Amino acid sequence: PLSLCDRTGRLSVPGVFSLFMDMASEHAESLGIGFAPMSERHLFWLTVRTRVRLRRLPALGESVTLTTWPEKAGTLRCDRDYTLAAGEELLAAGKTEWAVLNIDTGRPHPMKDVYPEALAAILTDDTVWADPFARIREDFSGGESFGTYVVRSTDIDVGGHMNNAAYPRMLLGAFSS
Repeated sequence: PLSLCDRTGRLSVPGVFSLFMDMASEHAESLGIGFAPMSERHLFWLTVRTRVRLRRLPALGESVTLTTWPEKAGTLRCDRDYTLAAGEELLAAGKTEWAVLNIDTGRPHPMKDVYPEALAAILTDDTVWADPFARIREDFSGGESFGTYVVRSTDIDVGGHMNNAAYPRMLLGAFSS
């Protein structure tokens, strides 16, 4: 859609993140573990980390195929993979690490209680890449400040957190055009 394009008429970097997040949401709904059923259980999907590798951004009107699948879950976290392709050409690949938060306690919820039994048959070891997510140190003291950002109401998702697709917009918005 035009709303996800940049000034060149190509899918924007934040647009890629938005499409991947929307695909995850739609797929979770189809599996019975989307927003509504999770809310009834006082649970919420929380993005822990996302990594996307871009090869080429598709042009407005170009036909693309989005694919997503969940990997086998760990104790408290699980990974979901994504691809964006134009025919046989891989345009982007992504991986998001997810956790489930208990809204009442604010604590992580075990993954074994989230995935329905029927989902176990489709969980896979297939991955867009095997290398682990980068570790980010927790102590930023002594680091140089790049800038500040005021979180806006449009950045907040239904879980009350800054939406993971808002981070690329925030980072790219820190640079002048």
